[in-house]
Amino acid sequence: MRHTTALLILVLALASCDNQMAFDKKAWRTKDDIFPRKCRERMIEDLTKNYKLIGLKNSELTKLLGTPDREQDLNIEYYLAIDYGSDIDPISTKTLSFSLNSDSRVKDYQIEEWNK
Repeated sequence: MRHTTALLILVLALASCDNQMAFDKKAWRTKDDIFPRKCRERMIEDLTKNYKLIGLKNSELTKLLGTPDREQDLNIEYYLAIDYGSDIDPISTKTLSFSLNSDSRVKDYQIEEWNK
């Protein structure tokens, strides 16, 4: 009985480690108040592996991912995770950042993490 219980715990622990999920446009765009839902971070692997993002026009990117959380010049950002800890200022952020060329097409993207 002890071995069965230990095996069950191990299987459940391993299954919970894989918290990736398929990209879902509706879920990506859904926010809790003004913050992105935690599922964005879980969708990032599928989005970056299975969708051709390089070369998309800004309008196509917006059609796919919705309105960016931040835009500045030729850079567009979508928040993946924000941790405020017990303060009003973030202590860490994770963003999907796109760089656009002069034709407003995605030339590159990266996942950026910041910790206070």
